[in-house]
Amino acid sequence: MRPLLFQIGSFSLYSYPLLWGMAWGLAYRLCEHYLLIRNEYNRKFLLYFVGIFITGWIGAKVLFLIVSSHNHLDQTSASFWLGGGFVFLGGLIGATLFTLFSLKKKWISLLQLNLMLPALPFAHAVGRVGCFLAGCCYGKQCDLHAIGLDRYPVQLMESAGLVLIGLWLHRNNKNKNEQKNLREYLISYGILRFSLEFLRGDEIRGVYLNLLSTSQIVSIAMISIGVVMIYRTKRSL
Repeated sequence: MRPLLFQIGSFSLYSYPLLWGMAWGLAYRLCEHYLLIRNEYNRKFLLYFVGIFITGWIGAKVLFLIVSSHNHLDQTSASFWLGGGFVFLGGLIGATLFTLFSLKKKWISLLQLNLMLPALPFAHAVGRVGCFLAGCCYGKQCDLHAIGLDRYPVQLMESAGLVLIGLWLHRNNKNKNEQKNLREYLISYGILRFSLEFLRGDEIRGVYLNLLSTSQIVSIAMISIGVVMIYRTKRSL
């Protein structure tokens, strides 16, 4: 059951997709901005963006179903598919698969992908604020009553970390070091998410061997891919 502590007014879990819609809108504008600055914008960008939106949404829902299958969720209800119940890393996997397809079809280039990457953590940070307001993805109980909290505000902690990652990637773009963005995002977000999972209190998304969550397993994979990318880059120099 979700703790009521983080529910603000009438903002419920079913209102959560509205804020995620705002996050996607921010992502679109930022991606467009980064591409226009470097004269890399073209009409195929819209096709790509719609594709990652659809595959990201489906991926987030499918992974949620997989890791919470023991809860017997109603997979046919509109409230499930349009309401709360996402695993961000599932969405990232879905969008990544579509991105690989798009790269192969030459709908986008690797340069365009790296240029757009700062938009991802910025938009994700907005989404995590939605998690906080909806009361999902909550933290473990803690002794922070002096500041009015009885659970770790992991949603806001992750949001702050994502803003920092976004600013770092934005700096890479500004300095024309955008080729570093993909590997640095994989490593930095992987570390952030892996660390914060130890403070998460909702185990609906699965914990294995009483040690690692689904998100931590995916985070390890992200960090490993980023490290391999750095190693391969250094070998090619």
